[in-house]
Amino acid sequence: MQQIDEVISTKPSVKKIMRFFKLERAPENIPSVSILIGSLYREIELSKATEDTTNAYAQKLYDKINSQDEIGSLFSNQQLSSLFNSCLSVPKSSAQNKKEKFFLSPFVPSTGSYGLAARNTKGAWNPGGFIIEILANYSPSEDEFINVCRLLHKSLTVEGKDPWASLISNEFQSINSSIGVPVNQDFDENHFKDKYGNEKYFKNIIQYSNQAKRFFSDLHSIIQLKGSLTRQKWIGVFEAYLRITLFNHIIYTMNLSRTYISFIQHKIDSNEDVIDEDLEFYLNQSLSRDYVMMDVDTKRTSYIETNVRKYCYYNTILDAIILKYNGDRFEDFNSRKDFVNFSNKLIRNIKNAQIDLDDFIVDYKNEHETMLDDISSVYPKTLKNAKECLEYLCQKKKTSKSDTSPDVNYIFDREFHKGNSPYRFDLSAGIISTLCCLIFSKISKDQNFISGVEFIKHIKEYNMNLNIKDISEGRIKNTMQSLGVIIDSPDTEGGVLILRPGWI
Repeated sequence: MQQIDEVISTKPSVKKIMRFFKLERAPENIPSVSILIGSLYREIELSKATEDTTNAYAQKLYDKINSQDEIGSLFSNQQLSSLFNSCLSVPKSSAQNKKEKFFLSPFVPSTGSYGLAARNTKGAWNPGGFIIEILANYSPSEDEFINVCRLLHKSLTVEGKDPWASLISNEFQSINSSIGVPVNQDFDENHFKDKYGNEKYFKNIIQYSNQAKRFFSDLHSIIQLKGSLTRQKWIGVFEAYLRITLFNHIIYTMNLSRTYISFIQHKIDSNEDVIDEDLEFYLNQSLSRDYVMMDVDTKRTSYIETNVRKYCYYNTILDAIILKYNGDRFEDFNSRKDFVNFSNKLIRNIKNAQIDLDDFIVDYKNEHETMLDDISSVYPKTLKNAKECLEYLCQKKKTSKSDTSPDVNYIFDREFHKGNSPYRFDLSAGIISTLCCLIFSKISKDQNFISGVEFIKHIKEYNMNLNIKDISEGRIKNTMQSLGVIIDSPDTEGGVLILRPGWI
């Protein structure tokens, strides 16, 4: 059973094995999606707390507010408590609601110092670090990576344009001082230079994928949007963007090994050499017979479990192919040239062995049937953690309190929130708004509408496969109409027009 652990594990002892086909770090449960931005505050050092110390500070905040010592400069402790349990709170479960701590919205950077961690115990996983690692891998150069991190740092900083955000940010200066929490710091370029190219997770050639290029350009679009929205609305759009991006990055990475097997098989069958242009062809998953995008019939559990299981399954098989025909455990493609040379060598060795690759895979499956059958969505444990992360990342979070802001940034919801009703694919108002923002950011500012068919074409880039009926009738259209981004247009291809949101 050791092999199936090694090919997906990010533990230091085996992290290099199949590194290119692994996630940068092992994702885990996200009990509240607001953790994404809270953790990012800490990762870019707008908050000087860590994933461990933030929980201790959260407890201090709760204890201080329930003491006689006033910690704010504008609000009393009772008023702060009311704010932290209403408009500055996030959706939380009934179990979370019983805990003696505040679940703060990531409205301003200081809230990253008071909770917003994946676990209350030490050693909580760091989604903010995961986001920065992905950005490092997707960036076309170190300079570009440093530049976008600087822009991200600046955009997440509270400036004077939003009175409510400025007021809350100033109030937290007094709270920080009262509790003894370190103040925020300026942008530290060296902090990010240390992260770029770190061999623990750096995957050089991913930058050439459409996935990476889209992530990079979309992040710039989100950052530029800050000036036209209130802080609260912008944070909401940013959260929606992070949820889609992380979900799709994990699913994308989980498909890299089976796509590579298809790529190698195609080159063998066509008797062609691998050339430079084939890198993009492979990275954009043009050959994956098994890759399935989400659509209106997608059930959350089966979709995630299938991708999680096949991630381990095909990583294991690919590891065996490379070990058999290349003689050593694979680590990474170091460059475009390395990808071409390695792939051609592997193909040549398979041909020289005079064996059909499909036959080798069938024989390997038969010889290791017990091991492969043990792979499930919860075994090895790394898969269980990834499954939970994906499940909670994009499902609708129900709140136990009526005065807490609802979750509007999900892609899976239940028709009935009781019993065993399954989560199914659905586009929430926040996700539709964010997708419209990203799509129209790529289009000329003079173009205020696109056809429904063109909209469908664009959202395929975000792992969503809809047809014109899906947006011309039913729940998704109703949500789009409530947002004012769709109108009927019988003379237009598809019968509907998608309108540029007025706030873009």
